[in-house]
Amino acid sequence: MRDTFTILVCSLLLFAVMPISTSAQFKEWKPVAPPELQLSKSQVEPDADAEALLWDVYVADEDNGGDMKTVLRHYVKIKIFNERGREAFSKIDIQYGKIDGIGLNIQIKDIAARTTKQDGTVIELKTSDIFERDIVKGSGVKLKAKSFAVPGIETGAVIEYRWKEIRGAVSFYQRLQFAREIPVQHVRYHIKPVPHPEYGMNGQPFNVSNSPFAKEKDGYYMTEVKNVPSFREEPRMPPEYSIRPWLLLFYTKDGKIEADKYWREYGKKAYDSHKGLMKASDEVKKATADAVGAETDPEKKIEKIFHYVRSTIKNPYDDRLNLSSDELKKVKDNKNPSDTLKRGQGDWHDINMLFAAMATAAGFEARTANLPRRSDVLFPKWFTDDYFMGTENVAVKVADSWRFYDPSSRYTTFGMLSWEEEGPTGFDH
Repeated sequence: MRDTFTILVCSLLLFAVMPISTSAQFKEWKPVAPPELQLSKSQVEPDADAEALLWDVYVADEDNGGDMKTVLRHYVKIKIFNERGREAFSKIDIQYGKIDGIGLNIQIKDIAARTTKQDGTVIELKTSDIFERDIVKGSGVKLKAKSFAVPGIETGAVIEYRWKEIRGAVSFYQRLQFAREIPVQHVRYHIKPVPHPEYGMNGQPFNVSNSPFAKEKDGYYMTEVKNVPSFREEPRMPPEYSIRPWLLLFYTKDGKIEADKYWREYGKKAYDSHKGLMKASDEVKKATADAVGAETDPEKKIEKIFHYVRSTIKNPYDDRLNLSSDELKKVKDNKNPSDTLKRGQGDWHDINMLFAAMATAAGFEARTANLPRRSDVLFPKWFTDDYFMGTENVAVKVADSWRFYDPSSRYTTFGMLSWEEEGPTGFDH
């Protein structure tokens, strides 16, 4: 695995606004060369029905009507080799939308497309031929697609299309893909970091050897990969992001640090930030005594605490309660486990901390435990960032061994974690 690259930007400006000279180039088509029109088979996978000749993406944080957003400008050039390729790309769907639970919020603008036939004839897409359709619509979820039929597409033609993708607010983490559903001759990413006096942009490649970042004009840095095979899902394959090629962009204050040292320090910081919440107040001690009763067996004591917390505390964000957004706005934050007990409600973190505090009151040693999701990626312990630590559970020492519990999840029974949290390396604090 290649080392993480770092782009350090030491400027007092907080954000970068794209210069007019750079923005103008996105409205111009790249030339289609005669060799591209004459190409008869894929250079990466000889049996491919179509091949992306170029996938070129500019990534920058911009002022989008008074709001800072992460903006990606995509350009794709594809060669069609046969009838299957023509059929596969006769209609293009560009998905976008919003999922509240994971903070996804994507807009799509400035779609353009054209087809260049083998005889050099060019047919451009009319704006009126772009339409929208719903894909998924429900509570907190609204996914759509902007679709269009590629004009004049035929075997031997080169099609091109471009669009602007706007991702929510400025993000400290972005996943950039190198693989598509068809092979790609050439992928280029042009990255414009957010200038900041303390933080530098880092990029960590996974399952790929991309070129070193090269400085370009207007504050961009470019990296590229050539001859990328198509990505296809297979039955029982490992998590997608453990095998597909991609790049993670993120900002950090830290320089290079040895992995073992990083995780030791991470654990200590996490423990220090949680230990106050695991102290047993008088209210917590009373609730623990009520829950445990006369039980003396350690296994049964912790099980009784688990079921007490699960049955007594409601999570207002549980979709079973079906609370409206206005009702959720009125939910008060709990400062400690005593607040959670008094109100009889709390979010997943409040519920876990109450369970840990009650375990402490019952004489157990308790810690928070962060775990990665193996549904996403097989945890790379060498990666010195907590980005993949997506879940938090409670570790309790029972009979000289650490056991892991998740009282905040209604789908897991006592002594179990969700399937995506079972098995991977974790860190208890």
